[in-house]
Amino acid sequence: MKKTNISIFILILLTISSCYDDKGNYNYEEIPLITIENIDASYSRLRNADILSITPHITSSIEGEITPDNPNFEYSCRLGNASGGQFSDGSWWHIINPDSTQAFTYLPTENTGNYIAIYTVRDKRSDVATNYEFNLEITSSTYEGWMVLCSEGTDNRIRLDMVSVLSPERIEPLYDLLGNNSLITSLHNPTQIMLDRSRYANRGDAIYLLSEEGAYRLDAEELSTDETGNLLESEFLADLQGDIPVRISTVSYGAGVYNTTSAYLAVTRDGNLYCRKVATSGACYEFPINVSSEGNDPEYIVSPRVASGKNRPGDTSAALLYDMTNKRFMGWDEERNDGTVCFELTADANALFPYNTGKEFVYMEGTHFANNTVFTILQDGSGARSVYGINLSNSQFTQQSYIENIQAENFNQATSFAFHSQYPYMFYAYQDKLYTYNLGTQSLQQIITLPGEEITMVKFDLFKSPNPLDIPENMQAQQYYLLVGSYNGSNNGGTLRMYRFNNTTNQLEIIENRTYEGFGRIVDVTYRERFIMTVPS
Repeated sequence: MKKTNISIFILILLTISSCYDDKGNYNYEEIPLITIENIDASYSRLRNADILSITPHITSSIEGEITPDNPNFEYSCRLGNASGGQFSDGSWWHIINPDSTQAFTYLPTENTGNYIAIYTVRDKRSDVATNYEFNLEITSSTYEGWMVLCSEGTDNRIRLDMVSVLSPERIEPLYDLLGNNSLITSLHNPTQIMLDRSRYANRGDAIYLLSEEGAYRLDAEELSTDETGNLLESEFLADLQGDIPVRISTVSYGAGVYNTTSAYLAVTRDGNLYCRKVATSGACYEFPINVSSEGNDPEYIVSPRVASGKNRPGDTSAALLYDMTNKRFMGWDEERNDGTVCFELTADANALFPYNTGKEFVYMEGTHFANNTVFTILQDGSGARSVYGINLSNSQFTQQSYIENIQAENFNQATSFAFHSQYPYMFYAYQDKLYTYNLGTQSLQQIITLPGEEITMVKFDLFKSPNPLDIPENMQAQQYYLLVGSYNGSNNGGTLRMYRFNNTTNQLEIIENRTYEGFGRIVDVTYRERFIMTVPS
């Protein structure tokens, strides 16, 4: 493809003896015809993933080939909306060749859509410009894959990266997807990236990013937001008076093969708990439910993690939480008082432990294991830690399991934890070591060391799809990958590794080609489910 300008002649009058004395002394100077080739008429690139590379071949009808070092020419390329209108930053054009070089590369960061690009060659001697117009389609690079929430810098600024599944054969890390979105990037101390796929109220995918300074619902296509996405403004009825939601848990209800979110439980920075039911369009978080009677002021501080059973299908419209003020387990049920209060749990004479434990909260996680077991780690006054198991099947809280004062290397100092949903194993991390602990035999099974790195997160990311039949068979095992985030202390020093647990050898095995580098300090990871493209296990 090529494009040229029209040759013109400029008439220059050299000598004028009078206004009307025409002696026919003229000098005609030909303006060279510029031809631009080797640029296609249209391109399609993935946002934040594919490089647009422009290497034009430019010739002059007088001078021949115009090489990049020719001082008489300069170059530019600008991008505009194909349908007209301004960009979100208020500009009409984005300069995509800021160095003004003849050849250039550009990583598209604009929203998905169709754009017009105009490549310009200007002859500095005559100020005549030649334009070449081509089309650029920007498509989504964040359609499916692992969303990686990170912190960055000494002030723990929020950063969102991703391991994007672009096709079954192409899986690539993408970095700093929030770009110049100052609403989010000005926040610090991220706490959670959360995906929910509810069948109720036509909500579609809900993606939430939470921090200690603000919480947003991200646009499902662009992973972007504006002021309307702030949970404080759009999803809470109560005046939080400066409090911030820092973690959201989902409570599911099963029917047939389906299992979908029926309620969100949000814990705030000050330790209050709010409920939002999603079966009704327009539902919102109303008033604190860490109360014994509806309408009361909050009565105790709730643990930062609240958990429900994860088995599907099931009828587990219940959740477990920990009262950190009175050091006791508490229950919540969507049907009891319409879910507006939490309630004390009562242990019978045969119980393994009382629900009033008197211990400090460390960690809590809901699993599929043994049909909806929630595991909790508590610590006593001496620093010894124990693991408590409470089964939530059929909204009951009576079936218990308990391991007291676990004696295992660095368990009492560990900072990250995860529980397997298929096998009785706990995983925990301290500094550069990852431990596998057998809850059945109450013994350490394996220690993995990552020299020079600090392990910042361990997690199982169970699939959220309402219909398990939507999950391709060869992807079923993915939800039981142990995701391990680590950090080596340098800029972009975060690494995400994926391990498979071999229940024959009872060992973690690193998954080939499932180690990704270049992230910030990893805080949380969740898989954005679409299942249009099948990811090889």
